[in-house]
Amino acid sequence: MTCGEELWLSAAVSGEKSYQYHARIVPIVRNYGDNYRKYSCPICDSLGLKFSMPHGSDSCPCCGVNLYWDE
Repeated sequence: MTCGEELWLSAAVSGEKSYQYHARIVPIVRNYGDNYRKYSCPICDSLGLKFSMPHGSDSCPCCGVNLYWDE
């Protein structure tokens, strides 16, 4: 997958039916001053892993989830 594509998740329910869930993982943007921003993965952030990544990264360098940039 590349940047902008969507992540599809499948889950089995009661062993008989299968459903697909559509999720867009959007990076967290933190603004520091006028022109300084840091971007982080919401999944890693919720797990307490604090790091920043460059704008436009196709995937998180830590957990590998594909990211959707809404800009």
